[in-house]
Amino acid sequence: MRPDDELNPGGCAAALCTGTALLALSLLLSDGWALWLSVPGALLILWTMARLIG
Repeated sequence: MRPDDELNPGGCAAALCTGTALLALSLLLSDGWALWLSVPGALLILWTMARLIG
């Protein structure tokens, strides 16, 4: 975990929850217009995991 994340550990958890919620919402709606929600959701999850690892 990066030093700035230690000051705000809830930020990473919130980002993971938000990304997961966007992915789940896009799968539940499964309409053509809702699929765009999966892109920012996946990017948010990947960005947060990169911050936790690196």
